[in-house]
Amino acid sequence: MSKLAIGLAQLNSNDDVNRNIDQIVKLIDSISSGVDIVFFPENSLFFRINEKDSIDFLDIGGKEFRKIADVCTRKQVHAHIGSVPLMENGIPLNSSILISASGKIIRSYTKIHLFDIQLNQEKAMRESDCFRRGEAPSIFTLKGWRFGQTICYDIRFSELYRYYSSMKVDALLIPAAFLKKTGIAHWHTLNRARAIESQSFVISSAQMGPHFSKHGEHLVRETFGHALCVSPWGEVLIDMEEAPAIQIIELDKAAIENVKKQIPMDYHRWANPATWRASEISLD
Repeated sequence: MSKLAIGLAQLNSNDDVNRNIDQIVKLIDSISSGVDIVFFPENSLFFRINEKDSIDFLDIGGKEFRKIADVCTRKQVHAHIGSVPLMENGIPLNSSILISASGKIIRSYTKIHLFDIQLNQEKAMRESDCFRRGEAPSIFTLKGWRFGQTICYDIRFSELYRYYSSMKVDALLIPAAFLKKTGIAHWHTLNRARAIESQSFVISSAQMGPHFSKHGEHLVRETFGHALCVSPWGEVLIDMEEAPAIQIIELDKAAIENVKKQIPMDYHRWANPATWRASEISLD
């Protein structure tokens, strides 16, 4: 199929799993017929606000996913849950979950690049203290569309997107819970760059803050929001400013073909970078 109708979601999740599920179910229930798939952000079902709290790891066979699967079946729409804290065979993972319109629940991708950073004058963040990183990219198909999956911090690693481009994906998924500081500086630039270099659509669902803990409003985290859909030309088609919300857009593969016809990058890649040996010139 040349065209695909998608829903792009922006959430305001917190550390209350039941609240977050209700938020997602209501959004899916609100969409009209004819939407093929809805995309939700990182930390959709659980977003830890206080770093001293434990993480509510979920089981893929649990009732939490069944509630979402039931509404997907009723609305006959697929859902991509950008990421959840998943415990699988005793291993803690930050993973994407696909839920089909028939109610099938699949772990579809595990975040490869974990968010271990230290911003100036701010407390260090170490996602690797809580999760084991994923080992491989993952692609899924729907109605002839190929989707390359990533999560949030992955966006900074262009080699992952180059791989997906080589695998001829039509769209890149970047569900995120981007910090406000780094979001202001980098979010739009990175999303547009990934679309332009890959000549594919970019679909980036997002968390939008402030996020208030169920334990009290004094515990707050803030995320940048601005869920985006970017065209293969690098044009921002959707830039969301409210949460919780879904925006519907129809994507057309003709846009990909048009960009590749004008700028045929695939025909200009004449060498494997792994084989390159740079010359070095010293002026000392």
